[in-house]
This record gives sequence, structure tokens and C-alpha cells, in this order.
Amino acid sequence: MDFLLGQNGNSSVPLGDRVMILGGGKAGVRAAWKALESGAKTVYVVYRTSQEKVDISQSELQEATDKGINFMFRSALYKMFGQDQGLTHVEIARLDGKGTISSNEEIAVDTLLLGAGRFPELIYVPRTVEEAETGEVPDTPVLWETVVPYPGPAAKDEVGIFRPGEAYSDYRAVVEAIGAGRRAANSTHKFLNGEGIEAPSNMIRKYTTVLNLNQIEPIPSIPRQKMPELPIEERVLNPDAEIALGYSEEQAKEEAQRCLRCGLICYRRPEAGGQSWKVSS
Repeated sequence: MDFLLGQNGNSSVPLGDRVMILGGGKAGVRAAWKALESGAKTVYVVYRTSQEKVDISQSELQEATDKGINFMFRSALYKMFGQDQGLTHVEIARLDGKGTISSNEEIAVDTLLLGAGRFPELIYVPRTVEEAETGEVPDTPVLWETVVPYPGPAAKDEVGIFRPGEAYSDYRAVVEAIGAGRRAANSTHKFLNGEGIEAPSNMIRKYTTVLNLNQIEPIPSIPRQKMPELPIEERVLNPDAEIALGYSEEQAKEEAQRCLRCGLICYRRPEAGGQSWKVSS
């Protein structure tokens, strides 16, 4: 989705000649077309499920195939390989009807676009590290590959990486876990004391309409500051090193400017001389 929105805004995203799109349903097909329009020479779209479950019509599939888009159904990303800061190729596992691996193949890829809603953690390990007689690592390109992380109970039977139900950890996960724990404690307290238990008023159910916001006017769009990270070549040589290096003072100030100050919205009423905000979705 970020790639599609960026392309609609005419932002330049360096893709290279070989692009692979992982999942995304019909949005994956649109991303494939955008990749071709952006100059990619070879584009792959990989789905874990069959064509019928992805809901791509035969005419859509044929039109895209005629333009050079390669579709891989019942396939899973098994491993990624790279050199220094770049991706060089991936290993794709072909799945049978039961979801087990029937064959594997390696494909040269410059860019991997993910159709997943959340980016799980990846574990990188060195492929070859030859030491000289002095014990020093030679000044050569660092070759790396990914290994399968902890799958989590919901993904223990899935193959490869970026699996449905794969475990992830980020700041939001911590906040949601703390909130869920407090709600559980509150419900337990009410139950033990014979009080009625009600579901939270803002609980998202199957039929709930969720509003996705793209812009709040006149709030300027300020990009998120990317957390400085240890280079991959240093990570693979020192697996115990801290990856996140922390914001600089300037980056921290820039990130703080992204705060919408939601707690002050109720004080900014037009009749009181405040500024009204228009929300666009």
C-alpha cells in the first residue's frame, strides 16, 4: 500500500530490474503493474494460496502475463539472500495441496515488496566468513541470508518466512498487551464480585466499519524518522550487538513534531477562535 500511494504521488522508489511482490491480493497485481511502469524488467507476484482464493479473474491474469508479469500460486518465500546492504536473490518453496513443500527454486531479485499488513522481524546470518591466519575478517563483501524466526503457535505449520500468524514484536504490541491485561484484570474483578461484564464500547467486530485516514487538514505530512540501525555487515559478524542505535537529538526533535496533540483538540473549537480540522480518508 505504501508503494502504491507513493507511486500515485509520483515519488521515486528505486526498484531495480527484478521485482518480487509477496501477497497482497488484487493490490499485489496493481503493484506489479506499477513496478513495470516504473521501469522494472521482470516482475513476480507470489501467493501462498491458489488463483481461485486470490480472486484474480482469468482475463486479468492473462493480460498481466502477456505484459511479462509472472504469477506464482501455492508458493512461499522460504529464504532471502543478499550482499552487504542489498538483496540478490530469494528461495521460493512450491507447495502442494496440503501446504507442504514439493520443490524449491532460487530467483534473482533486486527488490521485494511485501503485501503483509505488518513487517515481522527477520534474522540475518552470514553465509561465508573466512578468517585470515591473523584471525581478522578479510575486507570482502558480506554475504548474508535469512533464517526462519520463531513461528508462533498460529504459524507452526506454515512454510518459510512472512507466514500468516507469524510472531512479531513492536511498540504497539507492548501497548496493546498492557491494555488487554488491564481489561482482563478488570473483567475478572467484576466477575468474582458478581458484577456484570460488558464488552468495551470501542471493540472492533466483524461488522465494524474502520475509517482509514490518509490526511488531516491542515496538518502537514511529516515523515516518520527512521531509527538508525547497525549495518547488516556488522550484525552478521556480531549477532549480540544492539541493532537499534537510537535517535540523534535532531531526529528526536523532528519525530516529536509529528505529534498531533490530540489532547488539545477539545480546546480548539471554532466558536472559541480555535482552528477546525478537516479529516480526509
